[in-house]
Amino acid sequence: MNNIIGLFVILIVSLHCFSQNNMVRIDGQFLNYDGTSKAWYSLSPTQGAILDKEIQPDSLGRITIIESINETQYFYINYRSEGINHDCCLILQPGNDYTFISEGYNEDEWDTKYSPYIYSRKRLSNEVFSISKLDQGQIFYNEIADKTSGALYHDDWDLMHPEGLLDTLQFRIESELEDLNKLYEVNNVDEEQYEIIKLNIEYVNAYRLAQTINDSWQLENKFGIEDSSINNELYKIYSELFDLYPVEGVRIEDFFGFGKYVDLYLLYKEDSQNGEFIPVERKGPSAIGVFLENAKEILSPKAYQAYRFNNTLNFTANLGINASLMASTYLEENPEVRKEYAGKLLEEQLLPRAVEFENLKYQSLSDQMIILDERNPINSFEQLVDSLHGRPFLIDLWATWCMPCRSQFQFNGKLKPFLKRQGIEMVYIAKEYDLSKEQLEYWKNYIKGYNLDGYHLIMNDKLEASLEGLVGEIYGIPRYILVNEDGVVVEPDAYKPSDTDLLKEQIRNSL
Repeated sequence: MNNIIGLFVILIVSLHCFSQNNMVRIDGQFLNYDGTSKAWYSLSPTQGAILDKEIQPDSLGRITIIESINETQYFYINYRSEGINHDCCLILQPGNDYTFISEGYNEDEWDTKYSPYIYSRKRLSNEVFSISKLDQGQIFYNEIADKTSGALYHDDWDLMHPEGLLDTLQFRIESELEDLNKLYEVNNVDEEQYEIIKLNIEYVNAYRLAQTINDSWQLENKFGIEDSSINNELYKIYSELFDLYPVEGVRIEDFFGFGKYVDLYLLYKEDSQNGEFIPVERKGPSAIGVFLENAKEILSPKAYQAYRFNNTLNFTANLGINASLMASTYLEENPEVRKEYAGKLLEEQLLPRAVEFENLKYQSLSDQMIILDERNPINSFEQLVDSLHGRPFLIDLWATWCMPCRSQFQFNGKLKPFLKRQGIEMVYIAKEYDLSKEQLEYWKNYIKGYNLDGYHLIMNDKLEASLEGLVGEIYGIPRYILVNEDGVVVEPDAYKPSDTDLLKEQIRNSL
């Protein structure tokens, strides 16, 4: 702690007074800085902004950022190196200055509460500051700023006993609010900070429960519950949860992960008809239309602008259907974003990439890209084996909506020559939820765009059941399955192409 205080004193020496009361200054230091990496940060009137600004720390890992703000803003900075992550979230108020010192945490320990040391001081007049103090309110705020997905918290919620879920939720919220109230009583948070932190405590916990319940039908293979009476109770609790913690009528843009929570809420509203909620399984692009079509009606203009932009950016980056139209429409309606980093990223890099990808529909598949189910569906593993005529093959289970699946394609270049020498075919089996003609064209675009030489088909329910009879339940993708020349599965869960050497060795030993 003494070292931290010493570093704090060094940083404070560099502070200067400002004549403008709307200026804020942020001084920070990343301990054990690697000497080269840049840090990325965002400053926004809403939570969840993309990290669109970069800054180069000095040799000791120190940074200084000076900004002019007229109202409360949200600041988030991230630096990572060699498995160590540094984060700092600040509620910035005009006329305040902030200092943080980050020791960092191991990226594998994502569920550990973490905050850097944070100090703040308020400018009482043009030239007079209050005394700098360790800002317990900002530290507490950082410790609840968890942006991970609800699926990671399944052990925290007993879905098999739904009658106790809302009581558990309220207990957790009240326990954290008790700690916040103690800080408020001794003036370690002001009124505005209190309301922002209180909302985050409530909605972080509500989001985790909502996402966990949602996973029981969106990730049914892994988290599905067979008991229909329990499912019906979960549907009721899901509805009650959104009644208790709605999107409408609150400053939802002050919540860390408001975009994710809004996604769940909009899908819930879409699937609620005549007072009854019946969930529909959705993946990827099929949900985007629901989000953007209905979000404007329930979000404040400020929240909707941030929500729409983030959706547009992500959808374009993910090469969704008609992404170029979505991106160009947004840029035409919001020309001011062209001056910002994120706007330039959308206009100069992501939009041209989306146009190029969409134009692949005018190209034919190469002779090395063979659609196995073009004329007749393949309904069983045996049919698949027969279609390969006694050749060994490596199955790649993937989907157009699955980013981890697509990220593996970059390693195919190292793998292809090896597979060819071994006489092993690649079989790409896609798990798609949208089988419209337009989506099928996009599926072929992915095959062309990523140069996926090999055999291709879309997995139907019969083939999935047949595969699972051999390799067990298919919880997640990407997944790789190695089959020998006799049609026998020899590796039901092979290494990924990113583990190239391990996969090669596994193939040598298995075949």
